[in-house]
Amino acid sequence: MSRTDFGDKVLKWRGSPDEILRRKSEINASEIERMKAAGTTKSMIEYWFNIYQNDFSRNNNNYVAPTRMKLMQTILNYWED
Repeated sequence: MSRTDFGDKVLKWRGSPDEILRRKSEINASEIERMKAAGTTKSMIEYWFNIYQNDFSRNNNNYVAPTRMKLMQTILNYWED
């Protein structure tokens, strides 16, 4: 799944850090269930968390990656197998 598809179709965010943080505030158990029903797995969320973490470690001027990492962490915090 491309980064764009993952963001738009699964996470339902837009690109700006403010929009990502807004979306983070909307994450709850029912949103996690919706993501699971759409075929998202915990390993996918972990994978993308690591991608954003790597992006930021290579370029700490990347102002979007930390907010995306926070969103992924929030999703993982709600995730129940």
